[in-house]
Amino acid sequence: NCQMYESGYYAAYRHLLDEDVDLVVHLGDYLYEYPFTIIPERKVAPDHFLETLADYRVRYGAYKSDKDLQAAHHRYPFVCTWDDHEVANNYMGNFLPSDDPKAEEPKGIARKTAAYKAWWENLPTRLPAPTGSRLDVFQAVTVGDLFRLHILDERQYSDLPPCRDTPTTATDDFGDCDARLGEDRDRLGKDQESWLTKSLEKGGVTWNLLGNPVVLAGVDGGTDRDQYYLDTWDGFPQARKRLIQHLAKVDNPVVLTGDYHAGMVLDVRSEPFDQSSELVATEFMAPPISSVLFAADVSARTPQLRQQINAHGYLAVKVTPKTVTATFRCLDDVAKPDATISTKATWAVDAGKPQARKA
Repeated sequence: NCQMYESGYYAAYRHLLDEDVDLVVHLGDYLYEYPFTIIPERKVAPDHFLETLADYRVRYGAYKSDKDLQAAHHRYPFVCTWDDHEVANNYMGNFLPSDDPKAEEPKGIARKTAAYKAWWENLPTRLPAPTGSRLDVFQAVTVGDLFRLHILDERQYSDLPPCRDTPTTATDDFGDCDARLGEDRDRLGKDQESWLTKSLEKGGVTWNLLGNPVVLAGVDGGTDRDQYYLDTWDGFPQARKRLIQHLAKVDNPVVLTGDYHAGMVLDVRSEPFDQSSELVATEFMAPPISSVLFAADVSARTPQLRQQINAHGYLAVKVTPKTVTATFRCLDDVAKPDATISTKATWAVDAGKPQARKA
């Protein structure tokens, strides 16, 4: 996840070639829609914010010119979903952050139509081509009786994020307001939520893995007051509650997440931020491939956080009938094309025991 081309080299993909990998799961932000050159040698075209189909096609071409990324795609099968930057930062549903939330024809519709088509053209997928501004990317991958991986889309069908109803708060990532608590606020959309419920209820597997683009367990970035990460499930607590209730009913759920530009291990509880509530699952957040790190310490008001790892790299997940093991493989310096890699942490979840242990 989170592989801004201009901010670092794709050495993580080069090291991935040395792993014994059956499947690569990409949880979004495969590209970024704006130019942000940190390493001059990795400047990309076009040199403006993406708007048209031609723009998105050119940007994908620039990203996929990277030899390490090419080698990873050549070697391994990928299962992909998206987050926001495949369209525009913090978009939700049909709306860009700059759109009037009451607009009948927001600019987000045209932007999505172009972006979804380019995504479908450039990512390895068996999904049918998009129809206008819609492309259903949620899907399940079942591996025998070992696991079922439920891949989610947490952008396309979502209601608008809360607490962003003024020009000064329109792009805020962290905050709080009463609107956040609305009972009818939707994240997955009715069709996807219904599909996920049925997919989780199928049974017949030891593990239910959730390919979840944005953090589920919750992140509060505040110090003296709550500052919830509104772009994630924190902005949709009632929808999150429904999802966690579904996870509590199935065998051995484990959540795999991207987006945050850090590695994390978190407890997923029936009442996030309440350590006395039921522990339902463990969430492993993969570190970013190359995007700028979010290194702020959020532990003060995020008691469900077990560990935070501020490094680039990837999460190597091994699934056996008895255990899911997550190994954080991290680069020494993403600004170096020949960066070395090492293991920063290893955690494991045993079947029948939702809380991770250090391994």
